[in-house]
Amino acid sequence: MSRFILFANYAKAMTRRSQQRLLYEQMAQTALKDFIPAPTPTTAQCPIKSMALVSSTLAQSVTSTQKAFWIKAAKNLAKKDSLKQEKIEFAEKLGEQGMIHKLKEELAGVGLPPYDDKCMHVFSGKNTFNGVYVYPSLEAPEFVVVLEGKGGGSQCGTRKVMKEGKVTEVKQGTSEYFDEEVEVMKAEGGHKEKVATAIQQCQGGTPSKVVYMGVRTAYKDMEIYRPEYIFVVRS
Repeated sequence: MSRFILFANYAKAMTRRSQQRLLYEQMAQTALKDFIPAPTPTTAQCPIKSMALVSSTLAQSVTSTQKAFWIKAAKNLAKKDSLKQEKIEFAEKLGEQGMIHKLKEELAGVGLPPYDDKCMHVFSGKNTFNGVYVYPSLEAPEFVVVLEGKGGGSQCGTRKVMKEGKVTEVKQGTSEYFDEEVEVMKAEGGHKEKVATAIQQCQGGTPSKVVYMGVRTAYKDMEIYRPEYIFVVRS
């Protein structure tokens, strides 16, 4: 295959990726705008800066985390398992910070009330979402943004569910996965149950007051890139 054909195929792939990112941005903004009570204020669209470095606020908060990771990792190069675990921990932290940063940008961009730490419920481990933003409170939710934060090259996970009498595997970022996760959280009780209940209270309307979004924050060497959507699902 000639170099010209290889270059042409690469260019097409990059164009498709840019179009997908643009579509997710538009879907996310449309969903969030539906949460605004009438009358809707006039707001400017948030510009898309593909693979541009993140703002100084996120860069500063993550850089300190990243430097600590590299310093610790350098001392454990001979311990492959240890290094792998540190990379996982760093990617999880980066994913969490990136998804919150992206949400702050989007709330401001569409004219919703500014981000409030009290509305964000962050979870870790299995059987839960990474973050659930319930505005203005769990007791009286008006809208919910459910987030999955991915750092580096982390991929969407899967889980097995029972569907029509058969065990089926569903992927993170789909409505089937979302519905199952909500039910699992509700069954666990405690704070997870309260969050899951708030999610269900905001479902079912026209339009729904729940949106499920995946955000990836990539990094390379000592550069951290702007968080980007990897999926947007209205629930």
